[in-house]
Amino acid sequence: MFVKIDTIRDEVIGLRPMYCEHGDITELYTVSGEVRLDRRSIRSVRKAFLRSYAIDTAAQAEMVKTWIGRAGAVPFYIDNRRMFVALKMRKAISSNDVTYGYLDINFIENVISESETLTVKLIDGTCLPLYCTYNTAVQTIYQGRQLLASLENNISNDEEIIIQAVQILVSRLKELEKLLSKFNLLNKE
Repeated sequence: MFVKIDTIRDEVIGLRPMYCEHGDITELYTVSGEVRLDRRSIRSVRKAFLRSYAIDTAAQAEMVKTWIGRAGAVPFYIDNRRMFVALKMRKAISSNDVTYGYLDINFIENVISESETLTVKLIDGTCLPLYCTYNTAVQTIYQGRQLLASLENNISNDEEIIIQAVQILVSRLKELEKLLSKFNLLNKE
């Protein structure tokens, strides 16, 4: 019943945080409609998912924040075909509780608002509850589609992406240099 996301990474279309008697776990939704469980928290699963594709999660998150102009739970992508948007999929029970899950926008059919409940319907018919407003959900999905279209159309945009990645790398190296110099671990000549 439990799997590691790395073993089914190409089949995954959604990540959803869950509580169980073992603590925080993650539901993994697959292309076939199957729901698998990973024993780790969604933070760890998301990192492992992206790491399995050799993607630097922190660097990608910084670039996406720059592109969309906001912080917080941001979408992530795998190559230029798979964009996962962040949607609030559970209520927080305590502070620092992760409430956002991620869905591949290619598998989202629509957002349904009935009386006081909001759900996102996947193309296989699966409906998942959302804990945000209808407008927020629709805007998040729209923004994800726009980002994906931008990635698909701007394959020649590689130079800009490389420049942004190098800028992030340089800023991190400068931060590291400052830390090392504070601890007198870096000998300057």
